[in-house]
Amino acid sequence: MTRDVTWAIDGIVVDGYVGSTPTMSRGETITLEFQFIGEGTYLSYGDDYAAGTYGGSYYGGRAAYDQLRQYLDYAGNQTVQTGLTDRGVPWVRERLPDRATVDSLIVPIEPGQDVLDTDGIWGVIVGGDDPTEPPGNRRLTLEVVVLAELPEYESRQALLDDLGPAVI
Repeated sequence: MTRDVTWAIDGIVVDGYVGSTPTMSRGETITLEFQFIGEGTYLSYGDDYAAGTYGGSYYGGRAAYDQLRQYLDYAGNQTVQTGLTDRGVPWVRERLPDRATVDSLIVPIEPGQDVLDTDGIWGVIVGGDDPTEPPGNRRLTLEVVVLAELPEYESRQALLDDLGPAVI
């Protein structure tokens, strides 16, 4: 029996998580480290997030590493601002360059079915690192502000309508 311990970040399926699963509390910044094994594959399918399909997907290995690595090029204070309202509700403002190679830094993060004691979240990537060491031990660390539990919002746009700049 194969166990599903992969994680999906914005539809990009990574091979595994490094370390113990963090507590994911709304409004907090968490650090997630992922590993990538082998070369991986690109899978293409329709855009039906509710059915579990969200655009194409890079599945594991170098394919997923190369795609997810692009998010780090845009993460930081100049593209994303986050905070909490007086009521403790997170808010987010994102301004990516017109020619960005990623659609958004606000992403769904979903653990595989066999990852215990954690649910999916909506988060915004605010930083990260590439601690990859040759030969081929690919890893990425993402700093993510937890915005909401995944089931709370059907889409990125629904989240932005609720937690975007108008909330401030």
